[in-house]
Amino acid sequence: MGKRLILIVILLLISSCASKVDEEYVIGSLIPLTGPAAEFGEYNKMACDLYVELYNKDPKNKKKIRHIYEDTKTNPKDGINAINAMLLRNKPLAILNELTSVSLAVASITDKEKIIMIAIAGSSKLTQEYDYTFRNYPDPVRLAEETIKAFFSNYNERDFAIVYANDEFGLGSRDTFAKTLEELGGRLLAEDSFDKSRLDFRSQLIKIINNNPEVVYLVGFGKPLGMLIKQIRELGYKGKLLGGPEAAFKDVLSVAGDAADGLLYIDVSFDTTSPIVKDFTDEFKKKFNKEPSLVSAVVYDAWDMLMYAVEQAGTPEPESVKRELLNIKEFVGITGKLSITEDRDIRHSLVLKEIKK
Repeated sequence: MGKRLILIVILLLISSCASKVDEEYVIGSLIPLTGPAAEFGEYNKMACDLYVELYNKDPKNKKKIRHIYEDTKTNPKDGINAINAMLLRNKPLAILNELTSVSLAVASITDKEKIIMIAIAGSSKLTQEYDYTFRNYPDPVRLAEETIKAFFSNYNERDFAIVYANDEFGLGSRDTFAKTLEELGGRLLAEDSFDKSRLDFRSQLIKIINNNPEVVYLVGFGKPLGMLIKQIRELGYKGKLLGGPEAAFKDVLSVAGDAADGLLYIDVSFDTTSPIVKDFTDEFKKKFNKEPSLVSAVVYDAWDMLMYAVEQAGTPEPESVKRELLNIKEFVGITGKLSITEDRDIRHSLVLKEIKK
């Protein structure tokens, strides 16, 4: 009798757990909450928290989201530890990830487990080599191409130099930038790469300046990029500075200071006058008492597209959700109209902007 009672209790517990799982969507996030990219991670997590709160409060959503996350510490090895720790607790339906290096490190695991990953990452390898990864950030090829095209449409300078981070994103940017520049009639007078662990780039920048480029294209992120902007101006460079979306991030501008004034950069569309952006900004400010960043908007859109695909699929089964994600075209998001290509790239509208005081 005792054994039978124990068996019944176990079965009831299993039934209860299964019932709870059926009533919720488990979604994971791998976020750099510490390390050099911690500011990105902070705004990432805030966007996650806001989306989950609003989704779970909406009475039309019968199943709720349970959000689990781990700190990747801005490091690929810690990213692997983070996803393994997550899998020990719960296998999520999908994972939202940030940073190219971390995404590349964990993609083989998410692929093996058939977990959809939406990554804020630049490498096209993620979608070329892994079947369950979607990329939620303009790749270095497209960024470099669109930067040159937009610049040439608005400005007359044609003599360039490039200084880029010595990583996959930087190298990809450099190769495409040089190729597109030549195709469109520009000249690359000088180039150099930099180590992201360093903060003094004066000797490299002096060599760049001595080649008299009219424009210097800077590829990087965080404090090193801020120091590049600051130091090249301190060395007396008067030409134009050009960059990617990362150039306008708070951690870069706080280091660069006034040196960033006038810097031109390609960026994801984020029209603060549109109703959908205003609503998002108001909700974000109400919850966190600060303005959202571009990372916040990109992450929020990833959640929105993912949950739309889940609802369209009518099931959390990975292949069905993946198919519905690939069907997304002209999705109205915080960052404009978004479409997902057959290569699993989320396509954003890009525009040339200028940093002003």
